[in-house]
Amino acid sequence: MSTYGQKRDDEYLNRLKSSGPISDFITSYNANLSTPHRTIFLFPGGMGSQLLRATADVYQGPPFFYLTAWIDPFIWAGTVVNLQTQTPPDYDDYQQHFVVPNGCIDCPGLEPYVGFINWCQNSNIDLFVFGWDWRLSSEATANFFLNRFLPAFDSLATSAGCSPHPLLAGWTQLRWDGRQADLESVDQSVRPKNEARDYRRLTILRLWRTGAPIFQG
Repeated sequence: MSTYGQKRDDEYLNRLKSSGPISDFITSYNANLSTPHRTIFLFPGGMGSQLLRATADVYQGPPFFYLTAWIDPFIWAGTVVNLQTQTPPDYDDYQQHFVVPNGCIDCPGLEPYVGFINWCQNSNIDLFVFGWDWRLSSEATANFFLNRFLPAFDSLATSAGCSPHPLLAGWTQLRWDGRQADLESVDQSVRPKNEARDYRRLTILRLWRTGAPIFQG
């Protein structure tokens, strides 16, 4: 990974920890009195993750200020050029600006996940929407999720006294909008590097815009 890529991942992790997503999840989780807890990590499918782009390059911060790059109302007027990347394998931003995910796309007239998010809330399901940069490789996303995000999430959830621990709460079936998918919990250990905890029964879901649920194990 390039130096830019390492700094970008640091920036994204810091935003997850400080800007609300993890703390919001923990607050909601501890307020959910239903039993048993059912936790889902949702990876928006395809190009379903919202992307933010810093207004200045990596050398001008921190702090950094961000504008929505995908998807914004002006995308068809040419702002899509801000999604350009350099050559593989790192796919760094073409101007060395940070581009970080921000949950799922949420644009007027284009809210493909709002139904599922509301359904989870109404069903007392603990949902974490994990935005990912769909321009990067699946390997890069998996490495960040397993080796950077999960240990940080684990530590913060443990410090907040979540019980049972969200990473140990899972389930085997999903029913939504008249569809049913048999989801096997992850029986094998999913262990970040240098971490002793075994994350068992971790349910990860990729939900495509069609509404069809697909298990990602």
